[in-house]
Amino acid sequence: MRDGCVDVREWEGDIRRLMPKQGRITCLSQRVSEAPGHIPAMRFPSVRYHRDGRAAPRDFRLEFARGPLHDAAQRDAGRPARRGWTMATVNCDMGEGFGLYQMGDDAGLMPLITVANVACGFHASDFNHMRKTVRLAREHGVRVGAHPSLPDLQGFGRREMKIGREELANCLIYQIGALSGFLKAEGMTLNHIKPHGVLYGMAARDPEIAHGVCDAADVFGVPLMGLSGTLHETVYAERGHAFIPEFFADLDYDDDGRLIITREHDAKDPADCAARALRAVAEGRIISTGGRELPVRATTVCIHSDTPNAVDIATAVRDALRPHLDG
Repeated sequence: MRDGCVDVREWEGDIRRLMPKQGRITCLSQRVSEAPGHIPAMRFPSVRYHRDGRAAPRDFRLEFARGPLHDAAQRDAGRPARRGWTMATVNCDMGEGFGLYQMGDDAGLMPLITVANVACGFHASDFNHMRKTVRLAREHGVRVGAHPSLPDLQGFGRREMKIGREELANCLIYQIGALSGFLKAEGMTLNHIKPHGVLYGMAARDPEIAHGVCDAADVFGVPLMGLSGTLHETVYAERGHAFIPEFFADLDYDDDGRLIITREHDAKDPADCAARALRAVAEGRIISTGGRELPVRATTVCIHSDTPNAVDIATAVRDALRPHLDG
């Protein structure tokens, strides 16, 4: 606790749930100290994305007098402040089985992550797998985003195809709408959208594809996850969508900073993945396959469920990022 500010990032979910009854958010232009007549004000130093897709102000405080939030602040008051640190989540592309076929250890991964990107049926998954994955996420308190793909079940969504902007938007709305129905059935809401596989790469470099993704996102009003320094960041922001910059712990980057998307993923060294993830989040730097040091911005780290040793990687990454974990 410094100058009356209390670090309560891990209580954000409770704050959002209890705020209508117990507090108010006030935008601030200066550092917060103590709120007269209240316990110390609570301040989050970075943008937070609400479930309705709006970005919270960069600096804000919550004031309240009693109840669970009061207890949370009192517990947090003795902890060291982490102002200025980059906070991050751990996300995983999952729910990618189909019928009797299984892909990845979702049950082993879910307790290790904070955000799940759930397949929506066009590269993997079906109605039963979607419902099962959403239920598993709810049981572990994991937020769920849609992971839609090009219509390529045979190629697992990792083969390029030509598709127009309107057709792509329709394709995505169809998939995201299906997952949204299962989320509603389980009392959950859509957290974000992250295109899958080769569509993710196409949207990073092709303006028409990036705008097609935004056309679909307009319908659902949630943030979009993507790569910093690409059209994900520029087009998504230009279209008014909150942007969640992502780093991939189990994939490589070329010398131009582009993600190398492979049809199949090989096992990776968990310690190396964890070290790369920590450096990307804490220092904003990565090393390319050619040995070049490149800048990166990341507030979430991805692990693929179809990487053979995904659970070991997720465990190592979560442990390395523990001081930076947001949720």
